[in-house]
Order: sequence, then structure tokens, then C-alpha cells
Amino acid sequence: AVVSTQSGHYGRGGDKYTDTEAYFGTAMDQKADDFDYYAWVAEIHFPGFSAELATKLLTDYKITGVGIDTASIDAGVSGAFPVHNTLEANNKYGLENLCCLDKVPESGATLIAIPPKMTGGSGFTIRVLVDTDSSYAYKQSGRMSGAGTQNMNVCGFLALFYFILYVQ
Repeated sequence: AVVSTQSGHYGRGGDKYTDTEAYFGTAMDQKADDFDYYAWVAEIHFPGFSAELATKLLTDYKITGVGIDTASIDAGVSGAFPVHNTLEANNKYGLENLCCLDKVPESGATLIAIPPKMTGGSGFTIRVLVDTDSSYAYKQSGRMSGAGTQNMNVCGFLALFYFILYVQ
């Protein structure tokens, strides 16, 4: 199972695609000539998972990964990336910058995230698809179309896939 959360962080104004202050929670300009990465990391602020929650999800629910609609699966103020480290230690992955989570049922959908073949590295952009039509949740809702037919209703996400397993 993949546990994802829609934080609601961007519903308070601003557009996460064009407003970097709303997206990262800081007005620091990453394109400035005197940009200081470490000062920026100390200032960014947005919601994320906690290391305690990640551990509980791994232990109690046997998840394969987590996803979130913010810039990181860790809270923007974490700095040490405890959720990344917890997932990495357990060979699990994280999906960041997800969108359209309001179109995904709470359970039963099929998530499709096929990473490109890579060696080394820790993350890259990936398109994530969610099949909500042939899922258990959709079947249970009684909204199946026609006898024996299923239309694939795919919700596409462009996300950063934090891939822990280092594919060869």
C-alpha cells in the first residue's frame, strides 16, 4: 500500500506551480546570485510526514511508500530528512509534489509509478498514474459502467519520485 496525503497547504492562497513563496514557505530567491542553499533550507516551511508516523506506517501497515502534495515527504523545517532516512533504511519510496489527490478514493485505487532505469542517484521526475475505475473502491461504489466493461479513469500526476532502491 502507498499512503498519500493531501495537506491542504496550497489551498490558503498562492499557486504551488507559480508562487515559490507559497510553495516553499519562504520568499528567498533561489535564482539570486548570492543564493545560500543552507540558509534557504533553514527557512523553508511546509507540511510533511513525521519520522514517527513513517515508522508506524512501516511497522503496522507494511506500506511500500508514501506520497504528499508538498515539496518533500519531510516537513519543510526538518533539515535532517528523517522520513527520507526512515524509508531508505526500509527500502521504501516517497512521492512528492503530487496533485489531483482530491480525485483519488481513500482506498482501493491502483497506483502506477514506473521509474526509469537508473544507477545511483536518489530522485527524479516521474509521471504517476492512479487507476480509480477498476479499483476495489470503485467497484464497491456501484458505479461500474456496463456489464463486464471497465473504463480506466486515470488521474495523472507529475511528481518527484524519491526512489530508494537504486535500480540497476
